[in-house]
Amino acid sequence: MAVAGPHLLVRRRRGRRLPDARGAASGLWPPVRRRDERARPRRPGRGDRVHRGARPHRSDGRPSRRRADAVRQCRSRFALDARAWPRALLGALFVRGALTGVFRGPDRPVLSHLFPDRRGRVFNLYDLAWALGAICGPALVVATLALGSWRIAYVLLAIAFLPVLILLRRADLDLPARAERPLRLADVWEIARRPQVAGTGLALTLSGGLEGSLFTWLPFYASRTLPESLASLTLSLLLVGYVLGRSVYSTVADRVPSLPLVAALAVSAIPTLYLVTMLDGWGLFAAVLALGVLVSGLFPTLAAYAVDSAPAYSGPVNALTAGASYSGTAVLPVLLGIAADAYGIAPAMRLLLAPLVLFVLLLLATKVAAGRADSGSRPAAE
Repeated sequence: MAVAGPHLLVRRRRGRRLPDARGAASGLWPPVRRRDERARPRRPGRGDRVHRGARPHRSDGRPSRRRADAVRQCRSRFALDARAWPRALLGALFVRGALTGVFRGPDRPVLSHLFPDRRGRVFNLYDLAWALGAICGPALVVATLALGSWRIAYVLLAIAFLPVLILLRRADLDLPARAERPLRLADVWEIARRPQVAGTGLALTLSGGLEGSLFTWLPFYASRTLPESLASLTLSLLLVGYVLGRSVYSTVADRVPSLPLVAALAVSAIPTLYLVTMLDGWGLFAAVLALGVLVSGLFPTLAAYAVDSAPAYSGPVNALTAGASYSGTAVLPVLLGIAADAYGIAPAMRLLLAPLVLFVLLLLATKVAAGRADSGSRPAAE
């Protein structure tokens, strides 16, 4: 299902006919019989149950043969249900996303308390590791397919976790005492109302939608004027820009205030995104690379800014900011797809300029509201 499901989704999305049941399932398991399918057909005997996609066979009543019959029937049924796989795949992806959210919940809070004076740098390095994995993962799959089996990729990925476990076992991860303050559910609303947290959450919803739309639709947009093999490289170039950008911002974030840095990146990304929607060929590649460099610094730097505003509540702040970003990633690409279906992919891609401009305006509003909140709290403290 994990192998054939995405293939079916892509084929359906691109408007091609779904592969037949046996063709879709042929890569999931070895054939039941190593016999030429073009051999002379045999009429099924009594007791044989024939399904489309399954070879007729005769049961002789032996337990081993009955078990083999049941396996063959299950396989044929599973192959016949290939058209229902997209729904099951979406459900599996939802469960996987929920489990990922549980895993990603404490990651930045832990880093926040381990490196309280370098959150911007550490958050950018943390997301740099994700960008490196996003580049190396597809390359690993391509290499394993060249060797003959996609299963090798799963074996290599499982082995890659072993040094990580060894490093975690040897690392000193003792957090400071009472790093997080006790929090009641009613207090979450008070934290979410802070201008730094509320403004960051709204802005990250837009930036998450922008990034999700680029990762979803950029290759389709590039395929208008480029061959399919070259159009897919735009996504790799975008990720290369992420690696370059976060490498730089991990150094700059400790020297430049977070909010002005993010605002400068967003303002520079507006004309760059416009060039992406206007250029073709090598100019498009250059613009995509520059856009990746600029956009890559928005989320980690802004997330560090929100945590800096409430370091004793980094857990709920991280949950709010990450949830806001993922909400935008889930919604905006769908809306962009509806627009692309109605007006074309090129006009739809230009619509991404709107959330980017609104992102800049939200940063300015957050800066003003945070300044007023700080100035109002000082007399009260005095």
